[in-house]
Amino acid sequence: EQELEQLKVKAASIEYALSALTTTERKIIELKFFERRRDVIIYEMELLMAPATFYKTLNNAMKTVKEILREEKLKSF
Repeated sequence: EQELEQLKVKAASIEYALSALTTTERKIIELKFFERRRDVIIYEMELLMAPATFYKTLNNAMKTVKEILREEKLKSF
């Protein structure tokens, strides 16, 4: 039961972090990590953006998620 509760807290924290992203950032994260799409497919076929724009947006999204999850982890202690 305790393990299940910890997983629920983690899932809620991830959802909270993802909600802080822009629509494009969230779409990139969903396609890359949840749908396991390759980068080139995402930026060339899904989002129609330049590779540099894709990677900059991905890096910004990852930084945001990391910061929020770090803050959430500190709150839980």
